[in-house]
Amino acid sequence: MAVIVSVGAGDRQGPDIVDELVTSEGAQVARGRGEINENSSDRVIVTSQIVKRNFVAPGLLGEVIEGGRRWRGKVVGFSRSRSIDDSGEQYTVDCNLEIERVRL
Repeated sequence: MAVIVSVGAGDRQGPDIVDELVTSEGAQVARGRGEINENSSDRVIVTSQIVKRNFVAPGLLGEVIEGGRRWRGKVVGFSRSRSIDDSGEQYTVDCNLEIERVRL
């Protein structure tokens, strides 16, 4: 098994960490690592509306076609919402995927 870790160029500075609840050294180090990972990665989360589905499992590979361009990414989130009109007779269902992709 091989594990490959990919990070960006490190040229995007993250926000200052000002959190009164981070009081121990271990928590400070963990929070700092999280911010560094978040801001130095070349990955971004994209939300995309999809055709109605019952469920899409996180971890699957998704393919998106937008503006004539095709790209793939890992599904990291799925949500579904339903809206019912005032009469209660008609409803609409919206499904959204959150997909992690390499920043272009």
